[in-house]
Amino acid sequence: MFSPSYYRRCQCKGPLKDEAGNPILDAEGAPKIGDIGLTCPKLGKGHGTWYFYFEAERGEGNKRARVRRGGFAKLDDAKAKAKELYDAATAGTDVLSDETCGDFFLRWIKAKKSLARTTRHGYEEHINLYLLPHLGHIKRRDLKVRHLDKMYDAIEKENSARILHRLRVDQLQKDRDDAHQTWVRTAGYAKREERRFTRRAFLDANAALREGKQGLRKVTSAATMHRTTTPSARRCPGASSASRRSPRTGHSSWSCRRSPGPSRSSGHPSASSTGSAPARSPARSWSGRRS
Repeated sequence: MFSPSYYRRCQCKGPLKDEAGNPILDAEGAPKIGDIGLTCPKLGKGHGTWYFYFEAERGEGNKRARVRRGGFAKLDDAKAKAKELYDAATAGTDVLSDETCGDFFLRWIKAKKSLARTTRHGYEEHINLYLLPHLGHIKRRDLKVRHLDKMYDAIEKENSARILHRLRVDQLQKDRDDAHQTWVRTAGYAKREERRFTRRAFLDANAALREGKQGLRKVTSAATMHRTTTPSARRCPGASSASRRSPRTGHSSWSCRRSPGPSRSSGHPSASSTGSAPARSPARSWSGRRS
């Protein structure tokens, strides 16, 4: 039964007292100073914040599980959060776990002992390039749709910079090839000074190409960035039950949809996509392919 308890507390420090109301003294006979957040005389309107706790389903060994949160300016905010956590716990989310998404992703890939070498390489690439930088610091229980939206938006922004970088490298490659052809053409008939000049032009163009290639990264393909509005048949790990449903559509926030063609090895935290062009949607999916 859902019956949370709400209370106020603050961060004030003051003399500690025992249950009888007598001051607690230290070894030198002076009053001990500590946290008096629950007994602060200033508690009331405008002082302190709201906290709540409720009893969740007992864990292994009939161990008591108490969910506690705080720091809410309004009582209504605390009530809304308590209901959200209760619904998540009822749906099977471990709301007491402090595991981050990054810890989960690393634990997940480590447990996959039978993956093929190339498949493991692809999964590790997705984890290291996308999931850890954007989601690794977030606790699994706190993962929401907005976090996935930010991740995809950041990837798209990075793609724009990578595309421009790729175009600059392509132009440098063309300039290097043209300089090389010019040097080759002058090797048989041109004067020594002219050959030296064209050779120097080629070497300079080649050095510019090497410098331009530094930091060049692949552009995340449309297949990897596929987004879908269809409900998910599978639930992706790492997302809490509260984050799996879009507040606007009710669809799964991180769905895994497989393409109709031949698929790769299963067990990815994200399945392969349909390969269609990306389209903005409140519900998105992560594929197992990358160009």
